[in-house]
Amino acid sequence: MSLFEASELRDSKCESRSSIVESEKSLLRKSRYLLTKCLSSHNTITQSQVLPCHKQIYVLAWYRPRYQSPWYYIKSVFQYNNEALNFWTHFIPLLHFLYSYYYFYLDVEHSNETFCFPYYAHGLGCCIVLAASSTAHLFASHSEAVCYSCYALDRACIFTYAFSIRVAFEHYLCPMGHFCNWPSSAVTLAIFASYWSLSFAVVLFAETYATTLGRVIMVVTNLIGGFVGFSSCILRYYFDFSPHPEHMSFHIGHDFSNLMAMAAGTFIIGCLIYSFRIPEIFSPGTFDVIGRSHQWMHVFTAASMYAQSAMFRYNIDEIRDKLDSGIILEEDVSVTFGETIGAVIASAILTNSAILLHWAIVRRGDPKRKRV
Repeated sequence: MSLFEASELRDSKCESRSSIVESEKSLLRKSRYLLTKCLSSHNTITQSQVLPCHKQIYVLAWYRPRYQSPWYYIKSVFQYNNEALNFWTHFIPLLHFLYSYYYFYLDVEHSNETFCFPYYAHGLGCCIVLAASSTAHLFASHSEAVCYSCYALDRACIFTYAFSIRVAFEHYLCPMGHFCNWPSSAVTLAIFASYWSLSFAVVLFAETYATTLGRVIMVVTNLIGGFVGFSSCILRYYFDFSPHPEHMSFHIGHDFSNLMAMAAGTFIIGCLIYSFRIPEIFSPGTFDVIGRSHQWMHVFTAASMYAQSAMFRYNIDEIRDKLDSGIILEEDVSVTFGETIGAVIASAILTNSAILLHWAIVRRGDPKRKRV
């Protein structure tokens, strides 16, 4: 091969290489454009364009517009806006809990064990509040009426979740075999009445959330909702003087203590992050879509739910060990559907019926009711 031919071959290879590089760059640009078009919501709006009920403090942009179709809001969770991660940080844990509780139920060994009912009741409460939160973040941007109703529904389901914690704690952490006494029934009825009245009050005053009165109502209901999860156990330990055999009480081991600390710690951390709006308070507008306090609160709340679930599984294993060793009998730990899962369902019906009434009231007075 002559020197000239070698030079031409080298030049053709260089041209071929450069054309390949250009085609790769062009393909990369097209892929980036298509990905951006897929993820971006082309008609998002800023904070100055949204209603007061939709405004989020220190979140300046990437709001979804009002009065879109339901299908638009469903597609929006796959787009670039400030509600997409709020949805996924509770919807993914919802799928996890549905999967884990379903396969726990399918276990032949567990199917006839009534002492697992409190565990299922807690799982039902977790799934209800996760589903309500996901729904609220999915459709709340539609209108003012839908916004108020969605977040009132979310708050009512938080009460149901607190009640499910109360049911599981009562049956697993208090002395066993003493569930159906009169004080417990009275506490249950009082809690139901509190749920109804407080939930209804929160719904009626939902429009005042942006005012001082609204904030006071939210703080008070949150405190009472947290207390509900432990109220019956506190009353049991300090005011129930009926004797409990030593073998009916549970031993709190090292693993259980760690799980309880994780459940409480993650919940408190999530609440603190959300209350102080960390990290968006330090850089408003930077964390509008990814990494703001609401999303971290969701993550830590889901972690707390997981720790609670593992904690109650620990109790179930301890019950099985005592049953196998003959320390306790099955009738000592048997519970009914009505006082566990049924009670959580009743709580959900009572609290959310207030939301249906609120929905009817708001729709009647909404000038855009045909569009809501």
